[in-house]
Amino acid sequence: ATLADPVTLRSTLLEASIQFQIYLRDSAEECNWIAGRLPTAASTNRGSDVLGVQALIKKHQTFQAEVDSHEANHSKVCEFGKQLIGAEHYAKEDIDEVQGKL
Repeated sequence: ATLADPVTLRSTLLEASIQFQIYLRDSAEECNWIAGRLPTAASTNRGSDVLGVQALIKKHQTFQAEVDSHEANHSKVCEFGKQLIGAEHYAKEDIDEVQGKL
């Protein structure tokens, strides 16, 4: 018996594990980022005078730019999850569940 086969298998399993852990970290960061911005996105404050509305419009434009610039990161995390699922990753059910939250 040789050690080459178990060593190769362990290496493959560890690589799959690190990919899963990276995905979990990145998706958790993404969920936290979204959760932190939901109150602003769902705000019903429409201002009470012209100056107030103008200030809200400016804040909204800044907020929209932040969301737009973050879209690439969101897409990257989702794409990574899809790749892992497509590659029949051992944790594909867990990954699919997290994908549903993103």
